Amino acid sequence: MKKLVVDVGSMLVVQYLIFFFVEIRLGEQATFTKFITNNYILTFWIIYLASRIVNYKIKKPRNKK
Repeated sequence: MKKLVVDVGSMLVVQYLIFFFVEIRLGEQATFTKFITNNYILTFWIIYLASRIVNYKIKKPRNKK
């Protein structure tokens, strides 16, 4: 689960930097609020996190007796 948090955090930082540079090039002010409320980004993160959680539960090792 710790790896999931690190992966999500690093991807969020990279995605924000890309968003920031694109917004600057377009001449709009890039703010964190705009970034979080962007529907495309919210949809991406919901799908990504749901798939990671499902895969984590499936790959979880089972105890053998």
